[in-house]
Amino acid sequence: MNNLSLSRMTQRALLGLVLALGFTGGLRAQVSVDSVLATNLLEPVGVAATSDGALYVSDGANYRVVRFSPASAEFRVLAGLTGVEGSSEGANTRARFKQLEGIVLDPVRGGLVVADSGNQLIRFVSFDGVVTNLAGRVGQPGAEDGPKGVAR
Repeated sequence: MNNLSLSRMTQRALLGLVLALGFTGGLRAQVSVDSVLATNLLEPVGVAATSDGALYVSDGANYRVVRFSPASAEFRVLAGLTGVEGSSEGANTRARFKQLEGIVLDPVRGGLVVADSGNQLIRFVSFDGVVTNLAGRVGQPGAEDGPKGVAR
């Protein structure tokens, strides 16, 4: 078994577990897992779930944030462009990331906060896919408190 097979098997097991928790019927969960895997997630390193059951995934090596709705099995890219890295703020496919890591819900702002470690940025992604920087400077690591653009 090669690393790709193990990775896909691990993804299937993890996604199956997460999705199965939201379903009473195993067949529906299996269809949902298959639809997610068909989208070619590459390094899905973080998952956040909303109260309506939607899953938001930071797909690190694909440079995107994706949304999966288990109820409808709908999968869509919320922000970023698959396979294209960068550091741009903007809406949907105009936004760019470089090695996403963690993702958490931000109920106060109504969206998500993601760690874009490749760019040294903490970023906000609205539920409609608009990306703005909260902290950090592109490509400049550090440990400094301050306002946007200064904090790192």
